[in-house]
Amino acid sequence: MTAGVSLHHGDKDSDADTFTVPADPIRQRYHGIETFNTLYGGEYLFIPSLSALKWISELS
Repeated sequence: MTAGVSLHHGDKDSDADTFTVPADPIRQRYHGIETFNTLYGGEYLFIPSLSALKWISELS
């Protein structure tokens, strides 16, 4: 079960279906890109900051 996740199936007429690559002098736009990956699961991780890790290492 995956909550809050939706897949993009490609819609050539949708503005949301436009992928823009900034370039100088002219940007490139790609239309009609379809889903090429599938999410099977995910993780929520907590990683303490470097200052917190330093503080933890100095506890002993």
